[in-house]
Amino acid sequence: MSIQIGMNRRAAVIAVAAALASGPASASVYGPVENFDVVNDTGHETCGFEIELEDVHSSDIYRTFAAPYIRYGTPSLSDTATGVRIRYQGTWNPATQTFSPVTPPAAPGYVPASDSCWTIGLGSAYDAAGCEHFGVSQTRQPTATHYRWLECHPDGTVTPLPDIGLPSPVWTVSRPAVPGDPPVVRAEVEIPNPEGSPYGEPYWVKIYKTEDDAPVELEQLLLDDPLVANAATEIEWELLQAKPDQEMVFNEAELGEGNEAVVRRYEFYRYNTAWGRLNTFIDPDTGEPTPYVDPVNGEVVECVIDGCNEPTPDELGDFIGRQMAGFNIQPTACDNGIDDDGDGNADASDSGCRDATQNDEDPACQDGVDNDGASGIDFDGGAAANGGVAIASPDPQCTQAWRTREAAPACGFGAELAFVFAGLHAAQRRLARRTAN
Repeated sequence: MSIQIGMNRRAAVIAVAAALASGPASASVYGPVENFDVVNDTGHETCGFEIELEDVHSSDIYRTFAAPYIRYGTPSLSDTATGVRIRYQGTWNPATQTFSPVTPPAAPGYVPASDSCWTIGLGSAYDAAGCEHFGVSQTRQPTATHYRWLECHPDGTVTPLPDIGLPSPVWTVSRPAVPGDPPVVRAEVEIPNPEGSPYGEPYWVKIYKTEDDAPVELEQLLLDDPLVANAATEIEWELLQAKPDQEMVFNEAELGEGNEAVVRRYEFYRYNTAWGRLNTFIDPDTGEPTPYVDPVNGEVVECVIDGCNEPTPDELGDFIGRQMAGFNIQPTACDNGIDDDGDGNADASDSGCRDATQNDEDPACQDGVDNDGASGIDFDGGAAANGGVAIASPDPQCTQAWRTREAAPACGFGAELAFVFAGLHAAQRRLARRTAN
């Protein structure tokens, strides 16, 4: 499968949200992907990072990846004229005229292991690694996403650095034309072009994909989970570059028979444009030496001529970051309009539901059972599962009813997964397509 290029602007995704008493329930859109490692390639310390989502309000944000898993605490949310800004930032100390914490610069060429830039993923190496893991989950898809490191100054002021240009995938699903046929799951990546020039910065992308026969939950996206570890390479290498009338890439396929979930991991690298401007190849049509990158407009000329399907060591630039997204074709137990655990409450009304992404209304901290063999049961001593009457003292590890384990976590969440559920229609559009160079 190759990545396809769409020449029309992304249409809005329409979510039909309804809790039905019977029959299949519709579900909302949760996304896009905001689960990523990012490397500090600025060459100097930064005191934070910000994510700006257009056409999203702070009230649409329902979870952020934060302390104790990363050096920065809970991020601040501020609404802007065009959307919302999520800012992770160190604290200014006027006595020392410094910010703390800060992210050190990464070593040249540093590439972290998958989704590892946090306290447990890197362990003791995290403090000095020069990379971070961030995640934001929201109930509507932004029309654009921007990522910026924060540069902090001795006078206590903060300056956002230019958009790092990390592409952001978005999921949609098309209902089959013939009932009973599998739906078509589509993942789009708008090619960033922060400068708005005719030819944007070129990027290399590598894509991994796996499917599963059960809905994917947040807690599954751990480093050692088979769903992540066994993902196959879907796209070995593709070069992405914004060009006139070309604004996003997509790949789509029917969901495999019997499967309910898709997970994709995207890894992004820069194209080494400095090398490409200075070095030449022989144009097979003219026989003349030609720069790999047009010195005037920045277009990667080689890829226009002969494909550029795999980078040479000279063409492969610095690692930027990676993102992972999951798509559930069926509504989860916490978004299906059904009282799955028989306690008289369904979905958001059930204290066992953290949010609509959870696929269990009866988690370990609300099931009335001492799951870890230690003192205490559930978040409320088992009252919710026993007609409102507690049968023991609360388990100290159950700080929330929706926690899926009573024992102290060994790894934390490990990742922020943005889900897209069934029951939605993608706004239809006609697409002009061509295979990516």
